[in-house]
Amino acid sequence: MKKVLLFEDVYGLYGGIERVIKNIIANSDSSLFTFSLCINHMASFEYMPFLEEHHVKIYELQKYWEKNPIKRHHRGFKAFKKFVYENKFDIIHFNISNAIDLKYIAIAKNAGAKNLIAHCHNDETTSAFKRVIHYCVKPFYVDKANYYIACSDKAGKWLYTSKIMKSSKYKTIENGIDTQSFAFSIESRINLRKEFNANSKTRLIMHVGRFNKQKNQAKVLAVFKAFHSINPDSMLVFFGAGDSSSIKKSISNLSLSNSVIIHSPTTNINKYYSAFDCFVFPSLYEGFGLALLEAETNGLPCVISDTIPNSVIFTKNVVALSIDENDIAWAKAIDEFSFIPRKDNVNLAKEKGFDQKRQAEKIYSIYNEFA
Repeated sequence: MKKVLLFEDVYGLYGGIERVIKNIIANSDSSLFTFSLCINHMASFEYMPFLEEHHVKIYELQKYWEKNPIKRHHRGFKAFKKFVYENKFDIIHFNISNAIDLKYIAIAKNAGAKNLIAHCHNDETTSAFKRVIHYCVKPFYVDKANYYIACSDKAGKWLYTSKIMKSSKYKTIENGIDTQSFAFSIESRINLRKEFNANSKTRLIMHVGRFNKQKNQAKVLAVFKAFHSINPDSMLVFFGAGDSSSIKKSISNLSLSNSVIIHSPTTNINKYYSAFDCFVFPSLYEGFGLALLEAETNGLPCVISDTIPNSVIFTKNVVALSIDENDIAWAKAIDEFSFIPRKDNVNLAKEKGFDQKRQAEKIYSIYNEFA
């Protein structure tokens, strides 16, 4: 049996990395792998029942949330160094998004850890400062792993070198979901629309994403303002964790308090896609775009930014626009596109390899390469 340590900086943000980690654990053979989770900070406890059910041991390096990422990483590096010297694992699988996180791999290597996997989940960062740091530290730490995974080649180019990507040590593994759980349900549509006091004619618009600059919720709100002016019987619902205070303020300033809802974070997002008429996703960048995969699988029409990797677009449900396109153009796209007949794409998602079991199996095959 192989002892696998899964690493992530901050866990519990209801994001794509959490779902990838959950897939890896849930679909494993317990006679082959045992999992532990090492994190800098536990942001929420929504995943605790699942982790406890699967006997995942959790190592939290920092008990409180440090907003400054430089300070958080500095403390994290120090704590992780102590941790990795005191605890031994057969494989350490690092789920990361930028070159700063590569230093954790270097620390593990210096501590004598042998089988180290870098797994990139993003293809940009939210600030010019972080971007400069990323490119400055990348040359020093990029070659410390034994294996390199990316959720898309776009993400691979962001974190790794062309030499690594051309080598046998690199593999693109697209994110996966429990495809059947995202099947369109007319029953869910009827019942969940009641939660938002929406009748059959109300146009319900949906956005899924953690509240931060990357997900571009300000654009979502501006587009909805334009859409709402031509469709007064419409509502926008945000699903996501994080600090939503600035969005709440904007909602009030735009006099949209009666038409925009910020839903509490949920691990059952799959149930909600059926209730909506359009999914809006104007991210500034995405390593993959797991929420888009979920919406497509459900058959929900999607209006997205053209920054999303093409590898996740597998249906005709999607219209991609430039982020710089004006709000009215986005609103018109939603208006024209949200009337298409609903039919889910579960079987097509499976055929394209987006089922979570296939993703997990690809990762296990890498684990099994290590003696």
